Amino acid sequence: MALSLMTSATFQVSLPGSPPSTTLFQATPQSGTNFHLTLSKDFIGIGIAALTGGCSANLTKGAGKQLMTTDLASAITKISERFPAPQPLVVKIRGSNFPLISIDSQSVVVKQPLFSDVFVRGQSVMQWEVVIIFSAKLSASNGKLLISLSQKSFDGVQASSSVGSIYAQKLHEYINNLHTNSFLPAMNGMLRRGITLPSMLNVKWTKVNTALFQDGLVISM
Repeated sequence: MALSLMTSATFQVSLPGSPPSTTLFQATPQSGTNFHLTLSKDFIGIGIAALTGGCSANLTKGAGKQLMTTDLASAITKISERFPAPQPLVVKIRGSNFPLISIDSQSVVVKQPLFSDVFVRGQSVMQWEVVIIFSAKLSASNGKLLISLSQKSFDGVQASSSVGSIYAQKLHEYINNLHTNSFLPAMNGMLRRGITLPSMLNVKWTKVNTALFQDGLVISM
């Protein structure tokens, strides 16, 4: 008879005002020494938030170059009047909620609301909110769940600036380039550490296979 064990795992996430979240996983011993580990989409979402500090990053470079006020000149023309000499930018991005995960047998989609604040010389000059949509690749190796993201799209941009009027199309282009060249590599860099798979009954998760199903992932050994 197969034995089902339900165990909870708690991840601490750095989302302001949010308490620690708990999600369940299930390990089922099969015939012989084989096990199936079932991870829900919530387990994966909380894991992403934990590894990335709530999907947060302070960006100073894009495509290997320092972010500068001149990069925003086409989206906010008056920024060159406020800062005639080019000045470095710091873009602080944080998740405004937990990532929403959807999984079917073919794909994993991560939907992440973000709030961004742009600083020049310590002064906030612009803010925007956006929902970015990633596709995710899940794999397991050396006892860890590994996640890699690629950007699909973003929408719902709401922006404001203390410098001047915003040209929406140019801002969309800037945000897309910033996310592709700076934010996405930062996220994948943090995710590279992987989520340690739950250990029980002295099971070591080696030589495993993974399979997607509706709203979850099965790791089998």
